[in-house]
Amino acid sequence: MKVAIAICLCLLIGACAGSHIRPDPNYVAFMHTAVLYIEGRRTSEFTYVVPTSIDPRAREALASVRKVVTPSEVPASSKVPFSNYIEINKLQIVGDTALVEGTIDPYEHNGLNCGQGFSYPFKYVNGAWLQQTSHWHMC
Repeated sequence: MKVAIAICLCLLIGACAGSHIRPDPNYVAFMHTAVLYIEGRRTSEFTYVVPTSIDPRAREALASVRKVVTPSEVPASSKVPFSNYIEINKLQIVGDTALVEGTIDPYEHNGLNCGQGFSYPFKYVNGAWLQQTSHWHMC
């Protein structure tokens, strides 16, 4: 009887420990590089607003680097200038290429300032993610 209880306890502990998804190392390496380019030399850390439609591997990797929330978790009080949010619209790795697109400070404050959009393509070359030609635009 004690052996059966011990086995059940081990299986239960193993199931609980295995329920947390470990971030994909390739995605984590990419996210470290992408965050440096997105945030530039800014000194404050951003919270990333990521829809649930984004690949779970990419979402988990980003969450290992920065705070991640869903759009519904952004408080209304944060929708003011300089709120330190970055909204991610696209985040994917396909083979040796990757792309991250989004908007820094996406919440419309007035007709002239509703965020700055970005698109960063990357290529995996010789063991590193290298940023290709980026694109920035105002909304």
